[in-house]
Amino acid sequence: FFLFEGDHATLVASYLPDAPAGDQADPLLEGVSFPLSATASLQASMARSDDRLFILDRSTSVSPEVETALVALNVDNAIAHLVRVDHRAIGFLAVVNSNRPTSYTEAQGQWLRKLAGILELALSRAFLYESRVSTDALTGLRNRREFERRLSSMSQGTPYALVSIDVDKLKRMNDTFGHRAGDELLRALAAALQRSVRRGDVAARVGGDEFALILPETEDERVVRIADRILVE
Repeated sequence: FFLFEGDHATLVASYLPDAPAGDQADPLLEGVSFPLSATASLQASMARSDDRLFILDRSTSVSPEVETALVALNVDNAIAHLVRVDHRAIGFLAVVNSNRPTSYTEAQGQWLRKLAGILELALSRAFLYESRVSTDALTGLRNRREFERRLSSMSQGTPYALVSIDVDKLKRMNDTFGHRAGDELLRALAAALQRSVRRGDVAARVGGDEFALILPETEDERVVRIADRILVE
């Protein structure tokens, strides 16, 4: 179990299923701590390579950016496999030898490849399920359930702005031109909302003709600009 504090993750407890009851913790695991920014840097460096499996030690040639990340992580010997879902790097699996340098075998590399493949399949299914339960099928925006969840999870000390949008006379448009035209209007509005928000903002369809934005840490002037841009589009 890791304790996350700011940019650091520190190992605070571990479980070894084969260890006899009452055994002391492995002293090599005590005080294990690493900066999350370094793991992100290592992942980004790995993602820019054509390879998926990496031998990370002092005797194997690696790029300077990977070397920098290894120094920050205090890793002398490891084997790592990049994890991708939908062609996007989302993390990596690593086996670290904290005792002494070891030459990893091809069999160990294949084992890690298989494990990464299982993890990628499980994550892709989990992401697909999450997308289905949190996304509005018509517009691709967050649905009301996800909007309310994200709103309730906002930190009390974090300032944010709420923007509410209501489409006038949608029913009349559906009755006059058909529901397909009304759907196209809603999709066009959703696209305008997505173009207007930043990563970390939330754009949602919360009703038939109702939309909303959550804009964390956004100054008043930007909120007004976003609203004006949506009205123009």
